[in-house]
Amino acid sequence: MSQDKPIHKVIPPYENGPTFDKCQGDCTKEVNGREFQLSCTVHGTKPNVTISLKAAGKSDITLLPASFETREDGTSDQTVYANVSMSSDSNSEAYTCNARGEAVQGMANATITVTVKSGGLSVGAIVAVIAIPLIVLGLVCFLVFKLTRKKRESLEKLRTQIRTYKPGDATESELSVNKVNLGLFGVMSTGKSAFINSVMFALTGEYHKHADETTDDLMADGIVTKEKTPYHLTSHITLFDNRGLQTYLDDTTQYMDQMRYNVSERIHCPIHVADARGETATNDLNGFLIKFPEEVEKLCGVKMKYVFTHKTDMESNGRDPRKLFQRIPEEDMILVENYTHENHEEDVERSTELLKFILSCLERAKCNIESMDRKEKERKEEQLRKDMQFAPAGIH
Repeated sequence: MSQDKPIHKVIPPYENGPTFDKCQGDCTKEVNGREFQLSCTVHGTKPNVTISLKAAGKSDITLLPASFETREDGTSDQTVYANVSMSSDSNSEAYTCNARGEAVQGMANATITVTVKSGGLSVGAIVAVIAIPLIVLGLVCFLVFKLTRKKRESLEKLRTQIRTYKPGDATESELSVNKVNLGLFGVMSTGKSAFINSVMFALTGEYHKHADETTDDLMADGIVTKEKTPYHLTSHITLFDNRGLQTYLDDTTQYMDQMRYNVSERIHCPIHVADARGETATNDLNGFLIKFPEEVEKLCGVKMKYVFTHKTDMESNGRDPRKLFQRIPEEDMILVENYTHENHEEDVERSTELLKFILSCLERAKCNIESMDRKEKERKEEQLRKDMQFAPAGIH
């Protein structure tokens, strides 16, 4: 029922005349909806009269209990009320109030025409206006819940893939190793340690400070103190944090040695970590990239991956690594915002990106290992041919 005030229809004045003057005689009235209340008043009745209310061409409308207000002269103002619902096939309808009795000299009536305002809403329409946004909101919440659950399930699937990963298992070609070593390289203070902690957090869901996130790798006297340090993601995957270069102009021989020698710690997928927020760092890194990756592949037989840290700052300043470092294939790089000791609230999407990158590094490691195995096999076959060629006659 709409909240419109009752529409009063006053029976034309007789002996004592009406005192209610909102609607004298026949008149019209606008309402906001198709459901409203009508009231019909006869003033100065004595004795009481019989009042009925009906729409044109229709039966009488059921009335609510009447009210009587007694005047000083002993007559009454007699009012009846009715809750009315206008038919939907018309926006305007006439209602007649009939009074019968001696007080109105037998019979009197008055008519009011009620018109629904343009744009007025029925109770059903009002309910729909309220209900539809709630339904939409509920649907949005449901979809967000499903999407969030799907993202969480995707993250858990990645965690399982990495935890159960084993090189050379039944799903892969036979490899010469049963452990994969991923190595982090780069200039000092670019976020290598924070990247290790972030990967560990993404994998386990629990944040611990595995690697020291110091702002530099040097003591006060300038001596490099950080040694090659292994961090075991699983029993078959190790992430090595290598000593950082002071600048991109440093000799990279130590990198080559770390990648090639000591078979148990041989790096199968080198990962270069860089902070490219400044122009100088970007220019120096571009110069570094002209020769270093080629040297790594030529001397060590492996191809690199690249991590660019400080994603938030990079994006807010419009610095896109894909455009800044066009020598690097897009599929070989990732732009990340590391978790830190101060800020490690889990972000499912961020953790998912980190683990997807680690899986891509494991795939790259597999390719590098296959390449190394193939070259080693060729080397042995070549050596065998040479040995047989120079072997004394009769000895094969």
